[in-house]
Amino acid sequence: MIDVLREVSCPYCENNIKVNCNEHIAGTTSTEKSEGMGIDTQWIIESEPMICPRCNKEIILEGTVGIYPEDTIEFVDVKFKKF
Repeated sequence: MIDVLREVSCPYCENNIKVNCNEHIAGTTSTEKSEGMGIDTQWIIESEPMICPRCNKEIILEGTVGIYPEDTIEFVDVKFKKF
């Protein structure tokens, strides 16, 4: 599994927080590409509530990471939401 490390800003104070999306995979979806082009996988990211180290408010990481082709990050769409 590849590491997906990102800096994501807190929705309260805009502090950038380093996160490893791999630690927050709540589920996956996979589809076979046509004509043997491989598998397109999307990780569903959702964390437990956590505390922003700057403003001490509760936040949750949510979003999606696309993996295609295998072991290649196609896109990362994650953000913190207010809890």
